[in-house]
Amino acid sequence: MRLTVGTYDTEAWHLSLDDELNVVGAEAVPVSNASYMCTQADGGYIYTITESGEESYITSFPAKGPFTPVSRVKCAAPDPCYIVYRKGFLYTADYSGGSVSVYPAADGRVGPLFCRVCFEGNGPHTRKQKASHIHMLKIHGELMYAADLGSDRVRILRILPDGSLEHLEDLVLPSGSGPRHLDVSADGRFVYVLTEMGKDLAVFDLDRDTRTPVQLLKLGDPSLESQNGGDIHLHPNGLFLYVSLRDGDDSIISFYIKPQSGTLTRKQSVSVAGHPRNFVILPDKGLVAVFCKNVDRIQFYPLDSRTGIIGSLQKEIILSPSSNPVYGLFQ
Repeated sequence: MRLTVGTYDTEAWHLSLDDELNVVGAEAVPVSNASYMCTQADGGYIYTITESGEESYITSFPAKGPFTPVSRVKCAAPDPCYIVYRKGFLYTADYSGGSVSVYPAADGRVGPLFCRVCFEGNGPHTRKQKASHIHMLKIHGELMYAADLGSDRVRILRILPDGSLEHLEDLVLPSGSGPRHLDVSADGRFVYVLTEMGKDLAVFDLDRDTRTPVQLLKLGDPSLESQNGGDIHLHPNGLFLYVSLRDGDDSIISFYIKPQSGTLTRKQSVSVAGHPRNFVILPDKGLVAVFCKNVDRIQFYPLDSRTGIIGSLQKEIILSPSSNPVYGLFQ
């Protein structure tokens, strides 16, 4: 199994793992602050973002190596923190730019900015909501959902045939909650949104209403002011949902999804190492991989696809000090 690890450090890492999840090979990838990455449809190239203010870049390199950049393009907006690929285009969530930017990409080569959709808005949180902050993108069919942490909204956009974007409407989250990450059910009916500051988990039924969630769950411990929501993923079988909490009582929480209503019932909370900024569900391996930024390690837990239950820690990969792993791309 191959794993490319994005970090908040001067380089990313490409790891080769054996069947026991031991590291049997490691190569440095020359890209700094690689907070997120994606592959094109055939998996031949990896595209990473460098989240470094005005000096932010998109860098591409062959997924199987050698890990020499094929393309490097400066971003049109500062601090992109998420990137997705679709049909010859890359889309970035521009945190400090409050925008979604679109770049053409083919065979690992990234072109200059094609178009950019900018948003305006703010919220009551004095430090994190002075302006729009697009934090994450999710594409489902012809629609894109963009979590706007700064304005307490999820922007819904249509992807037009030429790759450009049209803003349609918004999902509205509680004031000051800060939507961070989201996921969408396979049929596109339900949208699940995890907020950062509010630690809320909101369920929207798009067949009913886009302005009010049909369920709003409070997660975490209100007494832990530093605690935040982290990441969210549906299990591919559509039966379970998982979220992470970080910076206090760090954990992965699981939920059972009621098939007809899409609403959630809490099942389990599993303690993990410090700051689980992102995690990845690996259904074919029966695992969940957790990227623990503050303690420089990747943790693997067994995951039962029948019950949704996460087991005890199975394997831990400890990286070099201050490597700050924040995301992993498995191939």
